[in-house]
Amino acid sequence: MNERIKSLRKVLDLTQTKFAQRIGSTQNTLANYELGRRNPSSSVINNICKEFNVNEDWLREGKGEMFKTLTPDQELADFVGELFSDDCEPKKKEFFRAMAKLPDEFFIQMMKAFEEVQEEKEKRED
Repeated sequence: MNERIKSLRKVLDLTQTKFAQRIGSTQNTLANYELGRRNPSSSVINNICKEFNVNEDWLREGKGEMFKTLTPDQELADFVGELFSDDCEPKKKEFFRAMAKLPDEFFIQMMKAFEEVQEEKEKRED
């Protein structure tokens, strides 16, 4: 597992310190995991999988893909969670709160306009 943790960190382009902070650990502890001197607890494995959307079977046993595939609803739930985290830009929060309060007919009109813009963009890229 130590090599998979190191591989994951490198794929994510994170230092040991940044990776460790995101899973609630320290750089020294992470270094010990990567060197195989210590094995992460189940709660640490869970934190890694949750924080970075990692497939637990891959992390534990090397089976399957590194990352879990999210459904559109899971992606939305993750986005909303990030949106309302302390790190989120206040203006972004304000914008999405306003969007959520729109009556359905306005929201539908905005979505149609957005789809038209996306289609135009795709045509120009072809």
